[in-house]
Amino acid sequence: MGRNCSKQRRWFITGVSRGLGRRVAEMALARGHFVAGSVRNEEALRSFEELAPGRSLAYYCDINEGDRAQSTVARSCKALDGVDAVFLSHGYGLLGCFEELSEEEMRRYFETHFWANWRIMHKFLPQFRERGYGHFVLVVCSGYGGPGWGAIEAANAATTALCEAIAAEAGPWGVRITLVDVGPLQGEWSNHVERSLVELEAYAGMRERAESLLEQRGQPIQRMADLIMEQVETCREAPLLKIGPNQATRVMSSER
Repeated sequence: MGRNCSKQRRWFITGVSRGLGRRVAEMALARGHFVAGSVRNEEALRSFEELAPGRSLAYYCDINEGDRAQSTVARSCKALDGVDAVFLSHGYGLLGCFEELSEEEMRRYFETHFWANWRIMHKFLPQFRERGYGHFVLVVCSGYGGPGWGAIEAANAATTALCEAIAAEAGPWGVRITLVDVGPLQGEWSNHVERSLVELEAYAGMRERAESLLEQRGQPIQRMADLIMEQVETCREAPLLKIGPNQATRVMSSER
């Protein structure tokens, strides 16, 4: 299939106001790419659009609101005349043992870390397939495992399975997926970890050990941003690539 390997790309990035999403967006703009990004407030919107007027476009969007998220995707595609790469960088951490976590907390976490991704990818995939090229980049975080981190582990597993299915089905039409295992990240991610509302004394020791993982030295955000940029700017053949400091690179071959 024909593929767009031009140097100038059009990105859609969720969460461009901070963290890894912001860093990748800044790098993309510095290289002359166009970026449409989602933000959560007016101040972040103005800040992002000032980075590269005309090439940095911001839209207020809570990605958990399905209709608003799909509208943001449509507006971004219209403004950029299509999108080549989608980086889903939104998210937060959730710490709590299984018995402590409520159904509401788990549903909210999966809404952000699975269903929001599903909706956005479902919206973009027909465009990518029909055009013969498109690149999804998603993040998982294996640096937080064991007791207390079941929500993250469950969302990681669901996201990974989803990406494997899409790559197997749409890979022959030029759709590429990069699944980035960021492990623990340096910077502000640990400041965006929520705790279960219920904390049982029986699990106090486990929670303490889980909390200690937030203090470990993580991967530099710049290193992970470099990996992401390299993958999007490389016109590779494999439909699925899993990369990151905590695992060997894995690729899926493309067959139709």
